Amino acid sequence: MSTGEAREVKRAMAVRMSLLGFVRAEAALACCVSVQFVDKWKAIYLASGVEGLKLAYKGSPGYLKPREREDVINWIQEKKTITIEELKRYLKEEYDVFYSSNFLY
Repeated sequence: MSTGEAREVKRAMAVRMSLLGFVRAEAALACCVSVQFVDKWKAIYLASGVEGLKLAYKGSPGYLKPREREDVINWIQEKKTITIEELKRYLKEEYDVFYSSNFLY
């Protein structure tokens, strides 16, 4: 519970309810998950303990260093208006960074 990560808490609650003797369907309903979710995370918990319930994916490293990211944010804030195309061009020219999806900008 101390992680504050909702997915980890949901996993832990489903497992705890199952271990306390709740029917799988009750635990699933209470946690808004499927019965398969309860079964999966209970098995992982029994095999790996609490560590098994933690998120494993930590994301990929960013393309920009923290200072570069800060510089980009400052550059954007200096603009009255900006388009995605301008941001793309700036990132490509200054940092040689190009994202395949506009969503990532």
